[in-house]
Amino acid sequence: MKAMKSFSGLANWLMRVGIGLMAIALFFDVVEKFDFEDIFFYLSFLYLLFAAGIIVGGLMKKPPTTVISALVLTLLNVFFVIKNIQDGFNLELSYFILLLGVSVYFLSRGNSQR
Repeated sequence: MKAMKSFSGLANWLMRVGIGLMAIALFFDVVEKFDFEDIFFYLSFLYLLFAAGIIVGGLMKKPPTTVISALVLTLLNVFFVIKNIQDGFNLELSYFILLLGVSVYFLSRGNSQR
């Protein structure tokens, strides 16, 4: 059976929306508290900001917004994977491994749908 390449645009948008929704689910409550003395507040804010950048980048023809957002999200996801791997395999670690894969995908592909 051949791959259905006509679904690649839909798949890209599902990944963009998924990374945005996961960012909201994982980090919005931390940002909402405005604890400026906690480094996790700043990391959460950056995650939400650049997850929005992935979505906004999909609306633009040129890929810099998507690629820059994906680079920052890749670095943040690597940090969170390293932070959570110490606790052994758990649900949060699997979230960040999945989000790492999506951010690396957009880092390598930009807005390309080929």
